[in-house]
Amino acid sequence: MLTSVAVGSFLALVTCSEAFDRIHGANYGSRFVVEKFFGLYQTDDVFFKDISSGSPGKDPSMCDVNTADAGSRMSTYLDGVIKDYHFTKMASMGFNTIRFPLGYWDLIDLPAGSTPNGPSAASARWQNLQNIMPANNYMKWINLVFQHAASSGIKVLLDLHGAPGSQSGNSNTGCDLGADENTYWDTDWNKQLSLQSIEAMAQICADKGSACWGISLLNEPYSPWSGRGISRDSLKNFYVDAIRRARVHLGSDVPILINDWPDWIGSYWKNEASTFKGAEFGKVAFSTHFYQWDQTTDLASAERKFDGNFNSVQDFQSSTGFDLIFTEYAFNSHGSGGDDDPFDYNGLADYFVHRFDDVGKGSFVWNFDSFYSAWGPVDHADKVGQRPIHWKTIFHTSPGPAPTPAPPGPPSPPTPSSGCCSWDNVQCGGTTEYCETQAHCEGDCNGKWIHASVHNSLIV
Repeated sequence: MLTSVAVGSFLALVTCSEAFDRIHGANYGSRFVVEKFFGLYQTDDVFFKDISSGSPGKDPSMCDVNTADAGSRMSTYLDGVIKDYHFTKMASMGFNTIRFPLGYWDLIDLPAGSTPNGPSAASARWQNLQNIMPANNYMKWINLVFQHAASSGIKVLLDLHGAPGSQSGNSNTGCDLGADENTYWDTDWNKQLSLQSIEAMAQICADKGSACWGISLLNEPYSPWSGRGISRDSLKNFYVDAIRRARVHLGSDVPILINDWPDWIGSYWKNEASTFKGAEFGKVAFSTHFYQWDQTTDLASAERKFDGNFNSVQDFQSSTGFDLIFTEYAFNSHGSGGDDDPFDYNGLADYFVHRFDDVGKGSFVWNFDSFYSAWGPVDHADKVGQRPIHWKTIFHTSPGPAPTPAPPGPPSPPTPSSGCCSWDNVQCGGTTEYCETQAHCEGDCNGKWIHASVHNSLIV
């Protein structure tokens, strides 16, 4: 029998806390789903010390840590990378929300010897993930993140970043399976485990009350635009079940996010979002990620790289009635981010934030921190490349939501200059401009012209 994280006795329905005009957020990633590339404190000298990858030619990922002291490594690592000053720093710059990535092994324990479905080599590596420590042990640091965030007035969006069976083969799922297309998520057993993980995440969110902004169901499910990969119909049906499970614990106004790539948002989900309009689903929103990989060294070229992405999602909100949030964007592929890099990162941040606020309901930069300044542009905001990123100024000048237009009033009757066209010899008729001359009124319009002096004495 599956056991979920014990999150306390409070499982009553909760409501969403104060709403933001726009989300100005940062990802607090590479903590519970450790990615070696980001080089956070104690990544190499503690967590991945003497660890090699199970995928030839790749860096080790979490599922390769198979040592007797794996739990101790994880504890030391989390102690070193979760700090209260991270949150005061974000708040001082104007950030109001963090996105908090978790893996299924942080949320549920599987029966002894059980793993998600997949090839034997992958299953053995997922077992390593599950062996690091029991799911309940992670609650010490999950609670700490919420505590630090609440103290700084920052809300938390929980995100299922690593699903059972891996929704892609990327290391950001906790296990680098050699290529993104190596995904084994889409089986009944793996979906059942995923539902258990999402319900555990919803319980945590409910337990945290107003400190929890919402939850996101599944990060970057794999599928290139050739049609290979995870079926979007399968995902849609899974999300129906997942939202229903989450709503057992979460009030209808706590946002639940569905994530996908821009092309899928603008095509499949634009047509299928109406699936989630029923009252039983509550507040559902969609999210997407913007990345570029081709090198650009000037701001104008970098902005043009995203024209296609923006074209894909530009009218999603107006067409579907569902909010769109950009839960990842980054500053990679422009230079080293060091003193030799003249790229205008502040200008790109300004462009991103304002466009995302205009097209959607806000955004989360990836990531708060990294060894590389361009991948950690919040912690390194004092200097990314040759200049700082002025987040507070950017957020302050970001446009708010467009005002809701007043509903149109009843049309005013035409104001005749010397009379009006009538069909009852008393009131002016509601006619087209064509009838608002005496000749047309009494000719083609078959009305009777009432002169102004008579009209003024009769009108009520």
